[in-house]
Amino acid sequence: MNNSIQDFVSLVKKATTINRKSLTGNRGDGIICYNDDGSIKEINISSSFISKMFYKGEKRNYCPRKIFVQEIEKSILKSEPTESMLKGMYLECGLLGEGADGKVVDDLPRHAKTGNKLTDQKRIDQHFDDWEMRKDIHGIIVVKEGPMKNVQVRQKVQWTYSKNKSITVWVYGTADLISPFKDKGVNIEMACIDIKGTADITSTFGDYCWGNPEWIDTFQMILYNRIYGLPVLYLVFDWSKNVAFKPVLVNTNINHPDPVMANKASLRIIEMEQTVENCIDTLIEHDKNGWYANSNGGNCKNCNNYLCEEYGKIQEA
Repeated sequence: MNNSIQDFVSLVKKATTINRKSLTGNRGDGIICYNDDGSIKEINISSSFISKMFYKGEKRNYCPRKIFVQEIEKSILKSEPTESMLKGMYLECGLLGEGADGKVVDDLPRHAKTGNKLTDQKRIDQHFDDWEMRKDIHGIIVVKEGPMKNVQVRQKVQWTYSKNKSITVWVYGTADLISPFKDKGVNIEMACIDIKGTADITSTFGDYCWGNPEWIDTFQMILYNRIYGLPVLYLVFDWSKNVAFKPVLVNTNINHPDPVMANKASLRIIEMEQTVENCIDTLIEHDKNGWYANSNGGNCKNCNNYLCEEYGKIQEA
């Protein structure tokens, strides 16, 4: 075996070490598990679940009832993904072979009359054509299946919940990709990489203002840094007419030589820890006091919980 092939195999093995060591499988028996006396025994939460309730450290205006029936009891199906979400899922599946939880989106809605691909899908397909080149430029390794698979890597860590040590708390994450990465003086031996798709990579507005990434809510990536113990970064692809791409590194280095950057990393970590604690507190509070309905118009939109006492009122309004 020549050196270049041996080096490649070595990198692939490093990229899949976490996968082989990870505590995988189902998320416990549920988000909330109980003792025989009805007290809470275990809480299992993921970054995506936490993000349904909190944004940038602040509690969202969410509906507890909707969270309960869709995420905890799972008696009501979740709403269908939006058009934008479908495009992001299609992008992720095309690059990595599958999306979260093994779901695959291999096509998008076509032109109603001709059956041809629409403009955005054609632009996303251009990213697929460029993927091999980008992997080579950035030293990215993708293994889609087999024992060395390094996509959709699931991991969990135990969270110390000091307010009630009798409750075991697990926090889960699913990394899109665990791989080496290099770019313009940056050479990361192994990173936790998240794939993001957007309509316009230069936008400076809204929750996904990739034109000004400092304003992006990085909670998930800061938490993933804790879960995986690796540097974290986004690979951002858009479906604008420019078909643009850029990597966005997330600073988690509290020992950064620049004191401003070190302080920002520290604040982000503190906010992440507090957000997880607040989510646990909130779950316990709802479990104790009930999962009431918050009949805000935004919460009720596309909600299919027909048994909710607020459902008919909202529809009449």
